[in-house]
Amino acid sequence: MSDALLIVVRAVHIGACVVLMSLFVFELFIVAPSIWKTDGDFFQRLRIQFWWLAVESLLIAICSGAVWLWIVAAQISGSSLFAALNFDSLRVTLSQTRFGQLWELRLSLMLLLGIVMLIAIGARRHKLYQSRGLQIVGLVGATVVAGSLAWAGHAGAMVDGGKNVHLIADAMHLVAAGIWPGALLPLCLLLTRIRSSNRQESLAITAAVIHRFSTVSISAVSLLAASGIINSYFLVGSFRVLLATSYGQFLSLKLLLFAIMICIGAWNRCCLQPRLRACANTHAHEGRNALKALVRDVYAELCFGSLILLIVGAMGAIAPAAHHHL
Repeated sequence: MSDALLIVVRAVHIGACVVLMSLFVFELFIVAPSIWKTDGDFFQRLRIQFWWLAVESLLIAICSGAVWLWIVAAQISGSSLFAALNFDSLRVTLSQTRFGQLWELRLSLMLLLGIVMLIAIGARRHKLYQSRGLQIVGLVGATVVAGSLAWAGHAGAMVDGGKNVHLIADAMHLVAAGIWPGALLPLCLLLTRIRSSNRQESLAITAAVIHRFSTVSISAVSLLAASGIINSYFLVGSFRVLLATSYGQFLSLKLLLFAIMICIGAWNRCCLQPRLRACANTHAHEGRNALKALVRDVYAELCFGSLILLIVGAMGAIAPAAHHHL
């Protein structure tokens, strides 16, 4: 039971950290300040929704991280989950294990970031909430929270040569996931709100956002591919064990879903995005149809991304393929 729970908890924690980072990425790099100001009331409500979603993601990350620590404490003590729920087991895990020390540092950062965000939301009519500096601080904090997960995975457990290279590649992989597919969630929220507004000028805004999103996503996909290849070198080792081990099978399924997501994204960029641009100011009906198809495809990508998170949670809980000698 603890293994299944660990997989779910890992997936939830990684997902929360990725979403947290993606919200800041989306606001800073995908939605231009000029777009936020297009309709003050319309987009400010959405912006506040993003900030509250970031706070909720942070809370989920803290809670799931605590459960993750609890499971690790039970595994270290060799006892059941309920037996491990005591001060001594948690104290030993926090003070005498690398995972516990990492968890303390990450918890401190998440709490600090949460306080700053709550203060900003409370003073949203103040210049602090509108400042670009606050967004950058949030992005840096969220990026560290996501990237530091590399030290809690297989890369952090390495003891032989190449550990630093593997850690950097794994951290880059996590950070890239916070750009794409992480930013699919705020994109879904934005597109859903724009679609429900039923205003012609919203199509031009959507076309501009999608153009920025696709441009940023290409960079993220390239970074994901490069860091993924490095990770596979350390964790898989050879094609011979790719399909002969549970880890290799999970990785193969992850790559398949990843390829499907890339195909959907390429279709959106090559077909739907030009249609949306062409119809933004002229053909309202055709533009609405293109927007409807775009929303459907982005939701499909988001579903595939959620499945990938579960797979990542499972891959972190089992031995890498490279540890098997066939």
